[in-house]
Amino acid sequence: MDQQQLPFFSIIIPIYNKERYIVKCLCSIIEQTFTAFEVIVINDGSTDNSQNILNQITDTRFNVITIKNQGVSNARNLGLDQAKGEYILFIDADDHISSSYLQTIYETLCNNRVDILIFGLQKVFSNNHTRKLAPQFSGKITHREFIDTYMTEFVKRDGIYGYVCNKAVKRSFIDKYQIRFCTDIKQAEDLYFWLDVYKLSPSMAFSQYAEYYYIQNTDNSSAFFNCDPWPQIRIWLKTFDVLSPCNESNLRGIKQKLWDWFEVIFWECTTITFETITNELNKINQLRKDYDFLNDYQPQGFLRKQIKNNNKLNIYLYLRARWIYHKLRLWLR
Repeated sequence: MDQQQLPFFSIIIPIYNKERYIVKCLCSIIEQTFTAFEVIVINDGSTDNSQNILNQITDTRFNVITIKNQGVSNARNLGLDQAKGEYILFIDADDHISSSYLQTIYETLCNNRVDILIFGLQKVFSNNHTRKLAPQFSGKITHREFIDTYMTEFVKRDGIYGYVCNKAVKRSFIDKYQIRFCTDIKQAEDLYFWLDVYKLSPSMAFSQYAEYYYIQNTDNSSAFFNCDPWPQIRIWLKTFDVLSPCNESNLRGIKQKLWDWFEVIFWECTTITFETITNELNKINQLRKDYDFLNDYQPQGFLRKQIKNNNKLNIYLYLRARWIYHKLRLWLR
């Protein structure tokens, strides 16, 4: 392959107020030993010095696009629309990669011509401690093997199937099915995107290579958002649909995740009234009608038991007591 003519990789980087990190990120790409790539940088309405830094890029493989802030999913979708490479890679602006990163992934893909390659990453914490996350598998596996072990791997390996940055996906596969990021989900939008890929039974390969450095404890790559449990519930119901028919391990894991979020619904209540509690319980009960497997869950903990039993009074008293407790703690400081 002539590395100077055809971009094998399209690297998509959304940026929102990352002036502290983007020089290291971009330099780690420029220093790659493999050169057949293009980089699509989307400045998602940054208000810091990010744009001035991007203006200094002279490498013709970089395409910098500046837009109004519309969120990380919109930015990535714009990158997908512009991509010309055979495979898509996503890199976050506060992360960086080793100099042999692209070369290693390229060689792995040459040996395993698949729709999606899943590899590892290293989480980097503020004290420079690192923790490697790598998939259990190596080489090609069947889609059935992937599905059957999905939840076990997801839980054991800290959600590795949902990260946006540890996968190379074939652009022709993405374009064929017009897969894009969901712009109305503000948390775990990466996982939602990959679920759309997984449900279409792509050919798959795995590598334990992990030289993507995923920096922890930084700001989000797009504008700040509040926790909203309902989009996360959508994600886990979609997971159930993608993995169906579910084996016992998958079913158990999905039930646990959904009931975790049912509890968060009430933790996140900004107004504690019988009306709000009733409305949330009605929505949960409708889901329990639509998805019978949710009713088999035996909740642990007081609040979850009250949710399952539809005990509005106990939920109300519990949340009010918790609210008063926290107010007293703040007052006593």
